[in-house]
Amino acid sequence: MAIAVKPPASYSMPSFGSGDYGNIDSQLDALSQMGFRWVTFTPTYAVTEKVTTVTFSTGIPLIGKWLDRLLGSRTVRFLFLNENQSPISELKNAVMAAVTKGFSVKIEPHLDYIETLNSTSEARWRMEMYFDPSDRRTLMNGYYERVLVPIMDVIRDAAALTPPNLDMPPCFALTLGSEVDVSLFAFASGWEQVKSWMKQRRSDLGLDLPHRLSFGHKLNYDVFMPGGAARRKMKPVRERWGESEATPGDLDRMELTALAYLRDLDYVSFSFYPPVSRFIPNANQFDWTKEDDPQAIDAVANAFKAFAQTLRTKLGNNVPLDIGEFGLGGADVDAPFEDNPQDFIERDPQSGEWRKKADMEKKRRLFIKGMARFMARNKGMFQPGKDSTCGGFLPATFWTVKQYDFLGIWDYPVIVTLNEEEPQTFEVPHSLFVDEELIEYIQACNQRTYEQ
Repeated sequence: MAIAVKPPASYSMPSFGSGDYGNIDSQLDALSQMGFRWVTFTPTYAVTEKVTTVTFSTGIPLIGKWLDRLLGSRTVRFLFLNENQSPISELKNAVMAAVTKGFSVKIEPHLDYIETLNSTSEARWRMEMYFDPSDRRTLMNGYYERVLVPIMDVIRDAAALTPPNLDMPPCFALTLGSEVDVSLFAFASGWEQVKSWMKQRRSDLGLDLPHRLSFGHKLNYDVFMPGGAARRKMKPVRERWGESEATPGDLDRMELTALAYLRDLDYVSFSFYPPVSRFIPNANQFDWTKEDDPQAIDAVANAFKAFAQTLRTKLGNNVPLDIGEFGLGGADVDAPFEDNPQDFIERDPQSGEWRKKADMEKKRRLFIKGMARFMARNKGMFQPGKDSTCGGFLPATFWTVKQYDFLGIWDYPVIVTLNEEEPQTFEVPHSLFVDEELIEYIQACNQRTYEQ
């Protein structure tokens, strides 16, 4: 197995419910043919916010009514975790299949509010979840017990496999928490405790000597920006949970404690969706259709570098950056995370048939080419801090839901909404978002990533 000479690419394989890994063998074969050697599994765990009213009379009937009149009732909130949203048995089958086919594996568990899972958009953001991962009372059933421990058991079994035709064993990465930035800020000591437990489990499994399993944490791209979502959301979240408001000084101290935890990880991952135009000179005149123009690719690459440098400044120089998720979800490059599949397609005014927008495809190609050049030219930002049988670099992962899936790994209708005179909703074929030119480009990139 050749060693990566720059950060390799990975493709995310999310699961939002049972059955989502039903075609995993053919999907992995397709990725292998395109030259991928890492795959990222993103299982989803459903979370429900429970609210109940507690009275004294419930537990102590004799004097409870008197205490109720004197002190009143109180509202208690907690989060309930359903670890069976993505069955662990299905994740294990997918991971074992990937390792058997020669892939190294990254696992990034996602928590999602049940409201989001029951809708077609992000009705509630996991960023707002308020829980201590080391205290099962704050996330009923326990985050560490119900999410991380079973995944470690999967990695234990997969690490014991010996794939054919490989001269080194498979490698793994596990993202301990993903996009739960309010939880990280408020309960950094709990995440520190979880990290300690996980390092002990890694040692017990013999995956640290040699180093075959990396631990990281994924944050939203804006977490360290002055107006970042973690700081904006902390006030209403704490208010909802009946806690005192966090002052600016409190938030600064929370961030410093979180940074201490992050700097001691094997990698710090980001959902990398920066406001690109902010870092491109004369952005209002920039032509996003010049997908093959070296100067245009350089401008986008430099924009990504400029933003990544702000993250590096916060984290210091000892922990590698990691691109846990990226892509372009709509026409606005200053909000590439937006879920706007309708931006990529249009209806023929005469036939009414759907077709791709050529200019939008060019914009997405330039966006991804700029990202690839940024990572290739700035390998030091991603260089691991310790020796590893994995060959060093961890993968940069494409997000692949709906319109993000430009390789055509998935095949389900995509829901689009057109805001014409009255909003209309349509189902369109997934193939409308597949880009054959990008497929060829990614294949070529994958070939250049590894020493021959």
